[in-house]
Amino acid sequence: MLHRIKSLFITLFGLSSVIVVHEFGHFLLCKLFAVTTPVFSVGFGPKIIGYQFGNTLFQLALLPLGGYVAIEPASIAAKPYIQKLLINIAGVSFNIIFAFILIGIALYMISGRKPTSIIDEVNPESPAQQAGLQAEDKIIAYNSTPMEQDLNNLLQYIQQSPGQTVAFTIKRNHASQVMTITLGNSHPLLGPNIGYLGASFKVEATKHAPISTVITQAAQTTNQLLARFASIFLGLFKKANREQVSGPVGIITSANMAQSTSGAFFIMWLAIINLNVAFFNILPLPMLDGGHIVQDTVEALYGAPLPPTLIQTINLLFLFFFLLFIMHITLRDIKRLNGDQK
Repeated sequence: MLHRIKSLFITLFGLSSVIVVHEFGHFLLCKLFAVTTPVFSVGFGPKIIGYQFGNTLFQLALLPLGGYVAIEPASIAAKPYIQKLLINIAGVSFNIIFAFILIGIALYMISGRKPTSIIDEVNPESPAQQAGLQAEDKIIAYNSTPMEQDLNNLLQYIQQSPGQTVAFTIKRNHASQVMTITLGNSHPLLGPNIGYLGASFKVEATKHAPISTVITQAAQTTNQLLARFASIFLGLFKKANREQVSGPVGIITSANMAQSTSGAFFIMWLAIINLNVAFFNILPLPMLDGGHIVQDTVEALYGAPLPPTLIQTINLLFLFFFLLFIMHITLRDIKRLNGDQK
């Protein structure tokens, strides 16, 4: 019970950091362009403690679920279009930068560990456990393909083979045997349509990669993830892409799985959440940063502010459909937890 509470606390702290970083990007650009920001809050609800610095109250609120920066409407409305544009994209930019840093940290941690083909732990209710795979088992081949020192080929094969049946040749107690395992078709960290075995491997300590190499790899990984998420978000009308979007239940479940795997996996999970938040916020939808950019652009072309009643109506309609969407993906995530992959 205490472990679950600790895991939930770490997850909520991680998710809050994503939102706080996003809001801090807006805050810094507001300060740069002299836009009034009365409050910068970590958390929501009643203030616990606060400190007034200049014209901004920095506060810690009761519910530590993210945060917000209050921007004075009249102050930002008076600014030129380009300044409002930069303020709106600052949050997304900070999420991407934060993700790059987190990916670099995770890659540096991983570079100091060389994985072996010996099973370290089998996840509960995973395909590996259901097939009888055990800790200390050594995988020596898969589908008659001999194992190499580098596990990357095996791990890549698993991820690219969702729902496929794989014949693993393992060594247990000095005896070899063939174990047939049907891979899961939804990975708890990487999402649907990605093969899942449910076993972690023992690692050996090794020398960390040079910082320059880590930075290069982090930039490449960030670009690859950006391209992947761009493809998903730009194609949300496709069923395959919608299935890769998770709600609160799916996010918390994947966070718990990442924590149970390793610190590096959890940091990578946090980086992925940052990129998800970035792409979601840049969508041209009401109440999001992308929606604000569209509104500012229309007003700049129109030459006057849009009627407040029109904006309020659009926001309420979007909020209604957004809540329906959240309910839909939450129910779908619950079905997945119960073993229904449809």
